[in-house]
Amino acid sequence: MIICAAIKMKYLDSNDEIQSVVICGHRHGNCHYTISKLDVCSVREKIEGFIDNQGNFLDRQEAYVHARNCGQLSQANIWYKEDHNDCELYSEDLY
Repeated sequence: MIICAAIKMKYLDSNDEIQSVVICGHRHGNCHYTISKLDVCSVREKIEGFIDNQGNFLDRQEAYVHARNCGQLSQANIWYKEDHNDCELYSEDLY
């Protein structure tokens, strides 16, 4: 089950080493806000996704499959997305 939005961020630390952190929030906008308040000047990559009930980070495509298989999406939502070849999960799909 998908429990919240998340962003996996890779950044360069003060020792010039790549670090990775996952920021969680109710929606992706909350995650972006949190990232903007961090003292990180060298962001290398941001991947939007979700956290499941096991604490795993899933990118938007993985999260869509997971939410569909868990019954978190309405049948109308599934039909629309698959008819439009849109197999990514967005927070709005869950609420």
